[in-house]
Amino acid sequence: MSLRNIPVDRLPALVLIMRIRSSTDIFSVIHGNVGVNELLSSLIEAVEVFTEHQRVEIVEEKERAERELVKWEQDEAYRESLEADRAKEEAKRQQAQAESEARQRIENEKAQELARKEAYRKKVEASLPSEPPLSQGDGIAKIRFRLPNGESIERRFQANTPLKVLFDFLTVKGYPRDEYKVISSWPRRDLTLLDMNNTLKELKLCPQETVILEER
Repeated sequence: MSLRNIPVDRLPALVLIMRIRSSTDIFSVIHGNVGVNELLSSLIEAVEVFTEHQRVEIVEEKERAERELVKWEQDEAYRESLEADRAKEEAKRQQAQAESEARQRIENEKAQELARKEAYRKKVEASLPSEPPLSQGDGIAKIRFRLPNGESIERRFQANTPLKVLFDFLTVKGYPRDEYKVISSWPRRDLTLLDMNNTLKELKLCPQETVILEER
């Protein structure tokens, strides 16, 4: 009815609709023949009224929620007081069982992982080429490995040996590529990032080179 009763000569009109509580009504109708100041005043008034209603509703909702929370806490405290002893004992039993199962699971996983690593190490060891003799002379790459614990090990390889064999040797010694990086001293390179099919000669690791093992 408010819209139907707007005179045609006062159109266009700006209709402000406001929802307060559960009711949605027309708050005001601003006709098109008003000035800018009057328009802004009407809009500001609408915002202020709506904001105030929102504030009141928020306060009322908060108070209602707090009352319900207090009642719920009282009921919960009463129920918990009746079941406290039983719940504590049950919680202790479940915790002990869970800890035991977790320890067993971790131990099983560790054993499986160790078994997998050992099986892979033996497989790699079986396929590892034998170390060439010192008497071979040329065509040998002597690699010194500086280990994370400060010790060093040395091993001779054929110069045309793929880089993968070098990492297979380290795997056999207990330093797999997925756990350790191998860094050449000069130029400084992370050999784990290089093509495993490149030979030691192509990578200029001949006739001798010192590399450093770093934990990932």
